Parts: sequence; structure tokens; C-alpha cells
Amino acid sequence: MTSYPDSAVTDDIEYAERFLQIIPKDVEFGLIPFVPNRAQRHLAAHWHNRIIILKARQLGMSTMVCARFLRKATNWPGVVAACVAHEAKGTHHIFDDIIKTMYENLPDGVRPVRKRNNVFMMTFPLLNSSMSAITSIQKGSGRGRGGTAGRAPTIHLLHASEYAFWVRPEQLIGMRQAVPRSPFTDIVVESTPNGASGAFYDLWHSAVRGIGGWKPVFYEWWWDDGYSIPLDPEEVIEYEADELALVERHGLTPEQIKWRREKLEEFESSGEHNRELFFQEYPEDPETCFLTSGNCFFDAPFLRTLKASAPAPLEERENGLRVFRYPEPGYEYVMGVDTAGFTGGDCCAFVVRDRRTNERVATLKNRDMAPFDLAEVACKTGIEYNTALITIERNGVGLSTVEKALELGYENLYWSVGQDGEPKACGWSTTSVSRPVMLADLRQEVADMADDVIDANLNDDRLIDEMLHFVKGVGIGAKAEAAPGENDDLVICDAICGQVKDVEGGGGAVY
Repeated sequence: MTSYPDSAVTDDIEYAERFLQIIPKDVEFGLIPFVPNRAQRHLAAHWHNRIIILKARQLGMSTMVCARFLRKATNWPGVVAACVAHEAKGTHHIFDDIIKTMYENLPDGVRPVRKRNNVFMMTFPLLNSSMSAITSIQKGSGRGRGGTAGRAPTIHLLHASEYAFWVRPEQLIGMRQAVPRSPFTDIVVESTPNGASGAFYDLWHSAVRGIGGWKPVFYEWWWDDGYSIPLDPEEVIEYEADELALVERHGLTPEQIKWRREKLEEFESSGEHNRELFFQEYPEDPETCFLTSGNCFFDAPFLRTLKASAPAPLEERENGLRVFRYPEPGYEYVMGVDTAGFTGGDCCAFVVRDRRTNERVATLKNRDMAPFDLAEVACKTGIEYNTALITIERNGVGLSTVEKALELGYENLYWSVGQDGEPKACGWSTTSVSRPVMLADLRQEVADMADDVIDANLNDDRLIDEMLHFVKGVGIGAKAEAAPGENDDLVICDAICGQVKDVEGGGGAVY
């Protein structure tokens, strides 16, 4: 009998390369030895026993997870491993194409005796261990194919595949409770993105914020070296702005850019808005991949391009203030200010625009700033920008910022006026009447930028990100707002600027 070093059954990569065979994407080649790709090796090297994976299509994450689970279930006693797919086809693929193929081609001495319980489960009686594949509960059903999909007994290794597409994502809550917290156990949640809401979206953003003990890992499409197309003889790729940004930031090759172009054309040819589905199926960043142009309030394709070429600030101060253009003598500026509401998610923010060109020349975004401090920073910045017209949203806690600015004696604050033309109240009131107007005007302004009617000068990638995460309301009376877990502070500030940029003196319209 062949003997193997202990590391062969304790190390994921060594186990895979020594013992496992897989069905490749090009099935005509038959079985091939499992040589983990770059993404799979990275996952193994950065493993965590509570891990959530946001990924592009077909990077082999399920294959790597199944290899790890099979290694443990066939070498340790009493192990229960379960892989849960979002649909029956996925269950067949995980069990028949991955798990079963790997097990049946293990060499003698490594392959334990198997007892087949049913079509989606195998047990190893000498170890009292098992490995199964399950379909998550489907609509109108209390059970999933391949096993009970509700409450479960103890599970040691749990894989939730394509979790963003589960019909009943709450099922995972009960299954997670069945996994003991120990260094040996694993919970893996992986998926391509599927919109800016839902259980996977929420879990991912919680992990990014360090909540719940999860490790977030993101894999862009270029982790797959196969996503490239050779250039023709003497072919030269001339990069667009977004392509150049990918080349400079991530080192993409001309062959990868050619693949991207052809894949984008493939999506575009299949219908309106489908171009944006490329960024969902083949994500390029872990924020905007959750969004498609169908639910984005603003022009998502244009904003993606603009974000890729967004300039670095000339100066970035510790308080979160970014300067993109220093004040010019004789120029006039306007500032929109939004105060955080102490909800934990909002930020104090302001946007400064050049009144003449509409360029966003300075921005501030700070989660920890108090209302009085915001007033002081806004007034100081306003003085720098030739005593800019400062317009503070006075809703809620914003009134504290207004009162502090008045106390500081700032000379150019915005006042709404009454029907008689006299000043009514200091600051801007965002209401059910004024909000749709200011947002519609800002959306039209972005559309004009996309059509080259006006200069595209948003500048700050934080503002562009907020616009990309600002989504349409669903249903009668629903309002456009930031996607769950996101904020819209800079968007509101910029929209306020758009309403007051033509106001002379300090008086404005009545809402």
C-alpha cells in the first residue's frame, strides 16, 4: 500500500493535487487531475472557518470547497458535510459532477468504504461520516431535493452555494445554528451578486463592516486566466477610459480587455439594460456589482465609466474633506450641507460647487462628526471658497447645524422665503414636495453629462459611488433612496446645490 505524508490529508492544495480528479469545463478532455487555479489557491491560503465569497461566474469555488469537505469527511470520524444549492440543477452538479467524481477516483488506500444512502448522499460507515448535497427550499415547498432543507441535526461543514438566489434565504439561519463553533467546522457562503438587497447582500455588507465574525473575500472575473482572447497579428488595443483604469489599477492585459469587450457586446446584443448584467455576472468591484441599470436611479453605465476615471483629490484632510480645485479669486461657490442623524449609518457631509461651471470642487464625508463641528468646518470651508452660499438641510438634527452656523455669524447662509418674499427660515427643508424635484433635477443633470450636454465634473468617487447605490423605489408611493446598507449624504448635498446654484443673495424658493 502506498504511504503518504500527513500533509497530504491536512493541506487542501496538496490533497487536491495528489488525489483528486475533476471534470474540466472542456468536457471532451475527460477527467483531468485537479490542479487548483489562482482563485482556488488564494482561497485555500486565506481560509477562514466562517467565510463569505463574492465572486464572478465559474471560478471553481464550489470545486475547491467540495475538495476541502471531502478531505475532512474521508479522513476524520463523525464528520457531517452538507452542500446546499439554490436549485436542483446545482445540486446534481455539486454531487454528481464534483463530489462523486472526486470520491470515485480517489486512489486505493485513500478512498474509504462508501455506503450509498440515496442519490444525493454518501456515508463512510467505518468513519461514521457523511457528505450530502441538498437543494434549498423552493417556493411552496417545505423540503428540498436530496434531504430535509429546514432544520438540521449537527453539521460540521456547511456550504451555501449561490446564496443570493435562494428562494428562502432564511433557511440558512437554522442551518448555521446546527454548526458548532470550533476550529474544525466550516461555514462557506458563496454567490455571484443578485441585486442591491436580500440576505446575501446584507450578510456581505455586515462582513465588510466586521460584524458577525465573517471573513469577506471578493474575486473579480480576471482571477480566471481563461477570460482572455488572443490578439490578431498586429492588432493593437486602444483603451477607453474605463479600460485604461482597469489596466492601470489591476494590470489587465490587452487579451483580457479584448475578452471583456466581446463579452460586453454579447450582453448588449441580448436586450436593453443587459450590458449592466455583465457587471453582475462578471463583477469588477465589490460595490457596484450588486446594481444593474434597471434599478439604479441615475445613469449607471455612465457613472461606472466616470468612476473609473475619477481624479484623485488635490488635497485630502483628516476630517474627510477632499479638495479637487482650490478657490479662484472672484469666483462664486455654493455649498449643500447634510447633517448625520445619529442612526449609525449616516455621515455628516457637504458638497461645494463652482456656481459658474457646476464643478464639484470640494466634498466632505465624515461618519463621526458632530453637528456643531460640521457647522464649524462648513463655515471655515465656505470662507475659503469666497464666502460661498451655504445651504444647510434643516430637517431633524440639521437644525442644530443651522443654529451653530448662525451663532458663528456666517454671512452668506441660505434662507427660504415666504409668499411675501421675506426670509422665512434659515436652511433647506427637504419635504415630500421638494425631494422629488431636487432628485429629478440632479438625475437630469447626470443625464446631460452622459450626453455631453454639460461637462462631467462630479470628481469625487464617493459621490459617484453613492449615485450608483441610489435606487428606484418599488411600488406605488415608494421613493428613490440609497440601497439597504448604503447612504446618500453626498447625493442629497449635491441635489441641494443644484437647487440653490442660481439663487442670488440668500433667499430661495418656497417648498
